[in-house]
Amino acid sequence: VQGAVHANGTPESPIKISSPEDDYIGAIIIEGKTGTSTINNTTIENLQSIDIYEGNLEMSSSVVRGIEMNTYKANIIIASTTIEADNRGSAINFTDSNVSIVSSIIFVTLDSGISSDSSILKIENTTLQGSGGSGASGLMIDQGTATIANTTITGFSNGYGLYIDTPEEPVTVTGGEISENGTGVFVSSDDAVVLTDASIHNNNEDFVVKDDTYF
Repeated sequence: VQGAVHANGTPESPIKISSPEDDYIGAIIIEGKTGTSTINNTTIENLQSIDIYEGNLEMSSSVVRGIEMNTYKANIIIASTTIEADNRGSAINFTDSNVSIVSSIIFVTLDSGISSDSSILKIENTTLQGSGGSGASGLMIDQGTATIANTTITGFSNGYGLYIDTPEEPVTVTGGEISENGTGVFVSSDDAVVLTDASIHNNNEDFVVKDDTYF
């Protein structure tokens, strides 16, 4: 779509978007800066991906199941939404985007819950839940920056709960819990993150700062 998509259901009459016979055919692709796409009270499943290029999306009270979401130079708001990634990849990949995720749940089986590259990310009152899949990590931040508040990251037993590499500004983590991960918090330098009242516990390693011998 060149422009905007509107899929606005209600709690009583939700919308379902899926591929025929659940065979992962097709995708939702939104391109261009014209208008803001809205997805409310909608279940989207069994597609290949949701891709937003230089577009705007507001999603609320919805379910995204078995689909990878990719954004590039986009403005994204996700609220009160459940995103369930399957074993085909990350749940969400943000690149050069401005993103807000509030009061949502993200389940991951194999890859990262959220991969943020050169983006501005705000997460509040959200849960990132892993299933212990090989190498799966909760939140990967590469450059850009993030503000994380009252958020739980847990269950990534073979990966990182929160991974931060050379952010443009320190990532701030206020409140919330990071537990039951391989590494709770991994940072590229001591000043990459500011932790305030965050509970980091019961990880194989709670906090690791990269050094020249780590890799």
